[in-house]
Amino acid sequence: MSTKTAPTTKSSSRRPPRTGAARRAAAHVLLNVTAVLGIHNNRTTATSLTRNKVPISVSFVFQRPPQLSTVFVHSSDLQADDPPEIVRSVDDLVLLRVNRARTFFQNCTRGLLPRPDGGHYSVAALVGTGVGDFCKLHLFHSDTASSGWSTRILSMPRLRFSVKIPRKCDRLLCHHTTTVIAIGGELGTMGWVDLWRGILLCDLLDPNPALPSCRLESMRANNGLGVYLGYPGDRRGISFIRGKRCFKFVHMQVTGARVGNDERGTPAFRVDDWKITTWSNTEMRDSLDDWHEGITVKASEITIDHDAAISQALENSGLLWNQHDTEDAASTRQQGLQNLPTYQPTPCDRGEDVVYLMVRKKFMHPVAWMLAVEMKDGGRLRAVACSGQLEPSFLAPMYSPSTISKYLNPKKLKNPATIRAVAMDVEESTDQVDP
Repeated sequence: MSTKTAPTTKSSSRRPPRTGAARRAAAHVLLNVTAVLGIHNNRTTATSLTRNKVPISVSFVFQRPPQLSTVFVHSSDLQADDPPEIVRSVDDLVLLRVNRARTFFQNCTRGLLPRPDGGHYSVAALVGTGVGDFCKLHLFHSDTASSGWSTRILSMPRLRFSVKIPRKCDRLLCHHTTTVIAIGGELGTMGWVDLWRGILLCDLLDPNPALPSCRLESMRANNGLGVYLGYPGDRRGISFIRGKRCFKFVHMQVTGARVGNDERGTPAFRVDDWKITTWSNTEMRDSLDDWHEGITVKASEITIDHDAAISQALENSGLLWNQHDTEDAASTRQQGLQNLPTYQPTPCDRGEDVVYLMVRKKFMHPVAWMLAVEMKDGGRLRAVACSGQLEPSFLAPMYSPSTISKYLNPKKLKNPATIRAVAMDVEESTDQVDP
């Protein structure tokens, strides 16, 4: 991560409550992508030095999904008005971005890969050159850190479409990375995912890497015909199940309409229903036939268990009651899960038939909630948790699945300061490029 000298920041007093369930280490968590500037020393704390040789500490406060876990970062080298962000989390590594002023790559283009030797890692970014179908691969290996970043020019494959792409869907003609997935293996495979288009695969440890592609099922479904293709992360998500070497993809469709503006002039929308469908792929080839449809769940048919904790959470949340302002007065009406604005579906990366979603009471509402929906038997609401006030983001993810919690089990830690919890102080390429 890159840093720049900044005034000392005050310690934060914001500490999420720890429940009894949270004390028992979860095998996986959902990290809030935005870290908290402050000190929260505990048995997960890892320390290192910035490139300016200033101490930096990182601590985790884990919560069981779907509640978001928090990362605390403290250093006098950080800018108080620019909180750190989690770029990527893979196994026992977390890649942080701090002090945006020194960043040449967008977060979505950067990937993190634990090396098969178990002692090193690689960081890579794939960005367009602006010239034809060529892109530039920026690569950093921890075992050759003294050599810094290396770069090479690669050619992206051209995809052939069975239909003519409409003008408003012309983003399909180019690859726009949404996220990066660590696949691993002997050659250290990494995938740059465009959730509308497909996946570019690259073997980072191959001396002559190429960029084969793996198309996404969604292109066969509608080819983008007549549909404006904006940021795909709000409607689609993908995970790689390492144990099964399988891509798990989820697509969400929303039915509703815009109904003018609210009292603040913010666009208002009516959501009538939404549904999510899962797909899987174990072949990783450029063939749509390799994608196999899984389960479809419709929000209006999701079963809400009579579990006391879930019922209490829903009652306290107010999610199922919405206040609507009219010309005469404000009225409150009941609504269902199918009426909630819903974003960023993410399949569980442990292979479970569970999809995580972020919901709000209404469009642009400042308070976000997380749902865990079990896909079996028509869909069941497995858990609900408040994520607090999170500024809506329509161009970047707001949470990141992570398995780092199982490596930071407080009962097993002996020397937490030496654990490979954070990939730090990675000098970035001096070649400034337009991502």
